[in-house]
Amino acid sequence: MAADDQFVLWVSGTNAGIVAYGHFTDGASHGTADAAYWADEPGEKDYVPLEVDQWLERPVLKSQLAADPRMAGATILTMPGGRNPHKLTDVQWEAISEAIGLVQGGDVGRDRMPGGGSPSQATDSLIRAAAAPVSVETIRTVRGAIGQTYVAPDEGMTPTSGAPSVPDPDLVGRNLSAHRRLQNRLAEAARAHGYIALSPGTLDPDFDLALLSADGRVTVCEVKSLTSANETRQLRTGLGQILDYQDQLTARAPQVSAVLWVEREPSERRWVDLCRRVGVTLAWPGQEDSVLCG
Repeated sequence: MAADDQFVLWVSGTNAGIVAYGHFTDGASHGTADAAYWADEPGEKDYVPLEVDQWLERPVLKSQLAADPRMAGATILTMPGGRNPHKLTDVQWEAISEAIGLVQGGDVGRDRMPGGGSPSQATDSLIRAAAAPVSVETIRTVRGAIGQTYVAPDEGMTPTSGAPSVPDPDLVGRNLSAHRRLQNRLAEAARAHGYIALSPGTLDPDFDLALLSADGRVTVCEVKSLTSANETRQLRTGLGQILDYQDQLTARAPQVSAVLWVEREPSERRWVDLCRRVGVTLAWPGQEDSVLCG
């Protein structure tokens, strides 16, 4: 590692992905880092000083990178529990550069964010770019931004066997395909009505879909398949989830509406009234205009 080498920061977990990029300000050293950045005194360690040049408005998710054939063999994907740093080939860095809004060639244009000079700001994994410096396209930084570009789930994927405990109905068999189909069709309808469809970003709750309107309003959606055997359980679970997501996102957008989107009309009308009383719109295919034109 050397001064001006480039890196990206990676958050692991359910919505793993890249949240920022920057540069090293010096080579690796052995000693005591600035204790102000640590909850507990780390003692003498090997560390490298760094600066974060940009926090991404919308994190680039692991699922997006994994779909790029240029990322094949990247250790952050094949060995995510490995030690930092995860080095990248030139081809892998090219793929990441495109995904996060960097372009090849020229000097680095840095509008450095304050407080970026500590290795403790690296999250669960740090990826260092083994490539020449790159120019930076202007990316508007909004720390409260919600979501990232919608990643459509594969409707034909066959689920693998899970734990022997009672599974989430939306994660197995017929229900998984129905759930993904419902989600993708709702995203398509929303885009046709002028919304931007979003998947959860690294720092977001694990909602199925969020919709961003031209005036900045956010609609967070939870999608549920329904059968006669699981209807009550699915509605109870979905209502709890969407209220939680709405509550978590309220501080990050001027207005957050909540939609529980289900496979068909529930057999008991009381669910519609119950959802309405707590500020949630319960709807199903055929009601796209009433939900998206409000």
